[in-house]
Amino acid sequence: MGRKTGGGTSNPVTGWKDAEAFKTTNNLTYGLSRCHLIASILGGRGNDALTRTNLVPCWQSGMNTGTPSMRTFESKAQNMIQGPLANFGANNAIFYQVTPVYKDANSTIPVGVTMNANIERANGTTEELFPNVYVTNTLKNTGLYNLGN
Repeated sequence: MGRKTGGGTSNPVTGWKDAEAFKTTNNLTYGLSRCHLIASILGGRGNDALTRTNLVPCWQSGMNTGTPSMRTFESKAQNMIQGPLANFGANNAIFYQVTPVYKDANSTIPVGVTMNANIERANGTTEELFPNVYVTNTLKNTGLYNLGN
């Protein structure tokens, strides 16, 4: 499985217009992205109406990529799946969760996401791949310009 790049997302994404307005209001030129909650490299979809809820507005450099970012943790799961079968095994699975965190019920853009993943072995045991980690939706991981509303 090769790394897919950012294409193939549906339009419109809930909150996209709000994200563009935030960027304009703050005179920012940095790129916005449509973050897959479940990454396309892990089977997440984002190119049809049924899976549009898998996409949220985010900073490309910040929540989507950078260190730490969603990509940091997606890579851990991807590397485990694509690594040697001796480490992962054909009958094992990864239980991977990403939960968007919103300020309140009226928010259209998450302030960040909580991510966790466990390896579920064929023998019934579970190993933590990474615990509940929080990735903020701030520009370039600076703690500034949180896109969430």
